[in-house]
Amino acid sequence: MSLKEKLQEDLKSSMKNKDTIRKSVVTLIRAAIKQYEVDNRVELADDAIIDIISKQLKQRKDSLAEFEKANRDDLIEETKSEIQVLEGYLPQQLSEEELEKIVIETIAEVGATSMKDMGKIMATIKPKTAGRADGRKINELVKKKEDLEKDFEDYSNKRDSNVKLGEQLEVEKKEIEVIKNKLAEVKYFYDNISAF
Repeated sequence: MSLKEKLQEDLKSSMKNKDTIRKSVVTLIRAAIKQYEVDNRVELADDAIIDIISKQLKQRKDSLAEFEKANRDDLIEETKSEIQVLEGYLPQQLSEEELEKIVIETIAEVGATSMKDMGKIMATIKPKTAGRADGRKINELVKKKEDLEKDFEDYSNKRDSNVKLGEQLEVEKKEIEVIKNKLAEVKYFYDNISAF
């Protein structure tokens, strides 16, 4: 059964069961699908429908954050219920560990070395995580990994500069030894001249 067919069946069952939240969410999903199909003159496959549902889920999560700031308990509960319904149509979400592994592999695959490569990283990750991870979460993990690389680079630079300082100290110690030896020679020469 395609996702579109499942949505049709769920709409019917939610009407029979008087599940107003599910009915409302499914109606909005179906309207968004229909709008896209009419505008672009295409028939959407399941992966494109998952993208539409993911966008609606993101909108609900953004709204939930705003409702929580405003202490709107009535809207908070309703939005949480809508989020649960939407998540039911998406594939199993990736755990943080799985997502982190994909991010690390993708950074290596793309050969990313700085934040300038963020676009390449995100473009490569998106198909791998379609509908299974929140874009904001992916973005945060990529930035975190980039920061780790920056920290490592900073550490390497400091270590290199410390090595250079150490080498410079060794050179200066040798120069000091040479100066001490010359002073000892001068002192010896001066002491011998004074004896005459």
